[in-house]
Amino acid sequence: MLILLLINDVSGMKKGLRHVTMIMIILLSFTILQTLDTRNAAFFHGNSSVKVPTDTKNVCAENYEDMNLSSLNLSLFLNETDASIIGNLTIDFFNSDPVVLSSIPFHLYLSGMLADGRPGDIAIMNVSALTPSPVQLAFDVYSDEQIMWVYLDEDLQPNSSVLIKILFESVLPIDSPDRAGVNGSDLDSSRIFEYASAYPIPCVYDEYDGWNTDPYLDTGDPFYLDMAYYNLSLTVPSAMKVAATGELMNLVYGSTYTTYVFTPVRPVREITFSASRYYIIESQIYHGVNTSTYYLPGSVSLWNSNALSWGIRAMSLYNDTFGRYSYTTLNIVEDYGFYYGMEYPCQVYLSNIIYDRYQSSQITASTLDAVIAHEVAHQWWYNLVGNDEIDVGFLDEGLAVWSTYYYSEFYGLGWTGKENDFEEVRSTYPAKINQSIYDDPSTYYFTAYTKTPVVLEKLRQIIGTNDYLDSLRLYFTRFSYRVAFLKDLQTAFEDYLTADLDWFFVPMFDNAYLPHYAFGGATYNTTTRQLTVNVEDLNEALHTQDYLQNFTFEVETTHGTFSFPSVQLFGTAEVVLLLPESITSSPTGVRLLFDIYSLVQLDNPQTYFITTSITTAATTSSTEPTGPGWDARLATYLAVGIVCVIIILGVITLVRKKR
Repeated sequence: MLILLLINDVSGMKKGLRHVTMIMIILLSFTILQTLDTRNAAFFHGNSSVKVPTDTKNVCAENYEDMNLSSLNLSLFLNETDASIIGNLTIDFFNSDPVVLSSIPFHLYLSGMLADGRPGDIAIMNVSALTPSPVQLAFDVYSDEQIMWVYLDEDLQPNSSVLIKILFESVLPIDSPDRAGVNGSDLDSSRIFEYASAYPIPCVYDEYDGWNTDPYLDTGDPFYLDMAYYNLSLTVPSAMKVAATGELMNLVYGSTYTTYVFTPVRPVREITFSASRYYIIESQIYHGVNTSTYYLPGSVSLWNSNALSWGIRAMSLYNDTFGRYSYTTLNIVEDYGFYYGMEYPCQVYLSNIIYDRYQSSQITASTLDAVIAHEVAHQWWYNLVGNDEIDVGFLDEGLAVWSTYYYSEFYGLGWTGKENDFEEVRSTYPAKINQSIYDDPSTYYFTAYTKTPVVLEKLRQIIGTNDYLDSLRLYFTRFSYRVAFLKDLQTAFEDYLTADLDWFFVPMFDNAYLPHYAFGGATYNTTTRQLTVNVEDLNEALHTQDYLQNFTFEVETTHGTFSFPSVQLFGTAEVVLLLPESITSSPTGVRLLFDIYSLVQLDNPQTYFITTSITTAATTSSTEPTGPGWDARLATYLAVGIVCVIIILGVITLVRKKR
């Protein structure tokens, strides 16, 4: 109304002065509107002011083209009789770090894996540098840490490479439920040779830890690996069928042995293969990717057609959602792991435990679908975008679980599991996400597989699905073929939303405890109709930073129940709600409501509210109401605006008198 009065007054002024005054009025009105306190409100209702990144849908990420990467040529010969593999690894190791290297460590993970029978081992027979003439290199093997140090004959400068040849023998563990080994029997057509993390793998050097030489872990995944170019030549008995990382480039048949040559078309973090005489193979080319399933005859009733169609379905969704799958092959392979599934580049494993439990009606076929969706998601969150699995292993696992939520939701499958995960997070505490596996191994599986995806889903609920997915695409585009940390994920979201997200990421990832709310009292002022509610976070002293979330308050009166939605709580707070004038009697009680996406500590996971009675008073309150009915800050801004309007009117009057 004030703006309209000013416009009418301006109409009688000279043209130039009228334009200036109109501009002043528009700026004044804009300033008043913009100065309203909307702290983080955009994130609770969707932020439309965003920085749009380059569209990554259906665009192949080629971030490796400007990188100097190591190259590994691996030649393997499988001895079926004694379950061993003779290996020859030639590595052109590129020093991409700003340090001079006199030695290089290699992981020898195989001896750290579980075995019910013979344990596994990698025996190093010879190491040499391939200069114009081979030079023997000294090396030390530390069996307990599963590490080999190779000592160079000359220091390796930054941005330089050295060609090293390693001769070794991998002795596969027998009856192993772990990532590599020989399992099953020829008697029931179930024998499998699985080769994963079973060759010398160069360690990662980074600015945080120097060389990352962590041994094989009992908890979580130990694999923190750099991208590299790989070629694999594998010789196996001719009757065996082989699933391996990469595209089959050549096949050389012999009388008793066949040699397969695989090459991933782009860099990968490691390679794996699995071989069996009994695999049933199904394949389909979809959008240029040859997707294949390899499973045993005993599992045919569950795997037949299902596994292949579900794998293609998952790959298709993630390809369109996060960014293009960069490879030409994807294998889904049955094995004997104690886990449900395990991820490797271009190849994932699913345990026959799934089929056994399906047969005994402990699980349904949807479990196979869910595990496939999870492991396929790791092609984006572990292989293409890598992480330090020791210090931030929760990141790729959390993203893979969240991707599985989205997969079920997108296709309407009805088993996302996220509601149960939210309930578990509200009733399980304390558990800090942002910490190394070593800091608290007992909580790793909970924080990585349950709490992290729940926090990610909470972020999606706050900012909206479109902005959430676009932010993930930006993260994927930036860090494909690289290694990312939690700060990189946060920065991608902040850059896309053009906003600071410390208020979300710091408490959600660095706090062990969720907020535990309780009422400290509620008082109703009959004169002002203000209901003042004191809400305490009983865990506030345990937080690195307080949580900011929106909740609904319900007030009970004799006229019914009145709701106040989207009320922000930031730690312990005093909330003032203005009741409607239609209420003639004092309210009796107030409830703080939680929904299925609220991240709070609940004493009873089935109870989604806390309640308290109300004390009535008739004194004048000076407390500012913060409920939807009135905001004292708005009154302040309007008062300032009125003063400005009076000044402008005074200027107009003086101008008229001078005329």
